[in-house]
Amino acid sequence: MLEKLIAYTLKQRGMVIFFALMIVGFGFYSYLKLPIDAFPDVTNIQVEVVSHADGLSAVEIERNVTYPIEMAMRGLPDIEQMRSVTKFGLSIVTIVFKDNVDIYFARQLVFERLAEAREKVPKGVQVAMGPIGTAMGEIYQYTLEGKVPQDPEQKRAYLTNLRTMQEWVITPQLKSVAGVNEINSFGGYFKQYQVLVSPEKLVKYGVTVDDVYSAIGSNNSNVGGNVLERGTDQYIVRGVGLIQSISDIENIVLKSQGGTAIETADVALMDDDLRKVAVFVQLSRTTSAILKQNIALALGIKVVFLVLTLMGHATMWMAVFADMGASLLVVGNGLRLLRK
Repeated sequence: MLEKLIAYTLKQRGMVIFFALMIVGFGFYSYLKLPIDAFPDVTNIQVEVVSHADGLSAVEIERNVTYPIEMAMRGLPDIEQMRSVTKFGLSIVTIVFKDNVDIYFARQLVFERLAEAREKVPKGVQVAMGPIGTAMGEIYQYTLEGKVPQDPEQKRAYLTNLRTMQEWVITPQLKSVAGVNEINSFGGYFKQYQVLVSPEKLVKYGVTVDDVYSAIGSNNSNVGGNVLERGTDQYIVRGVGLIQSISDIENIVLKSQGGTAIETADVALMDDDLRKVAVFVQLSRTTSAILKQNIALALGIKVVFLVLTLMGHATMWMAVFADMGASLLVVGNGLRLLRK
């Protein structure tokens, strides 16, 4: 049998060469199209539904969040498995599909059911789909580095600028790269303006925290008006009310009392003002400590020379000069602190 097969292949040389070239060509084509990865992602097709419910225990989330979401996702086509993890304030439902299902089609199916799931969960619970990423996905880490200032205030401003650059410059550009699903940032400080209200001043002016919150929110927006026509020209009328600086926040009117406007600056301190107060308090503490040390040193010198004078080891004039020198030491250090 083997001899007949060998004899037949030797007679049909052209056909054998043709099929051999076809196999080589198919192998080369497969080599070009085959995705090669050093760490291949062997994770199955899955979609995660992540829910955040602050203040709810694990039992309450399992009963009021996880179970309604699982019931809403039941009946989806080509589902192989559905599992969930419930923790304090967090619920994660994972829907696993068959391997022949496209990941974007699976996410579309889950997205359609999310509207039904959001209606069944308690108010305030945030329900959203997780990113297209798995534990086997590639993770790249990078850092933004530079010369960090030594001054604490300048260091805080420097780290704030780095985080701002990361969020508003680098992240949008990286998200446009093909294959990037998610970018997680950590470190630095978010640029923010804090309005720190004083409870005593709120009671004094009859203003609540909700009044301050509502006033700042309603005074930070632009509104559209109408169009004025004058001949062949048209003028667009609009109201510009976006907050541009700290002074804009301080000048927001909270209420009018007896014809007098009560502004934010009357009942609250801005973040920059609080830093100035903190610096002043720290300087006051340092000054007080140094002055106490100088006074203690001066008193010690006076006592020593007084004792020496009484024992006869020092004259009265030496005690007088020592007393004057100690007083001058206290006054000199005080003036030096004032200059600082």
